Amino acid sequence: MYAFQKLHIKQEDLPRIAREIETLKNLNHEHIAKLFQIIETEEKIFMVLELCRGGELFDYIGSLSLCQSGAILLKVAIQMYLF
Repeated sequence: MYAFQKLHIKQEDLPRIAREIETLKNLNHEHIAKLFQIIETEEKIFMVLELCRGGELFDYIGSLSLCQSGAILLKVAIQMYLF
């Protein structure tokens, strides 16, 4: 589960966050963590996400060559475009 405090969210970021949450709700791809539920309290927003083992994608991509990481990012961008 991932949580972030509402108190630290800037007002101008709310539409972007709402759009990202809506996008995650509608995504269904084997290589993208599934969003199962949103729980909202007065101070926090909790996102219940699929468990993904193996560490952070950011760390993995950072360990690759520029060519390899570019290929992965291109694949992700194409899948997002096709969505």
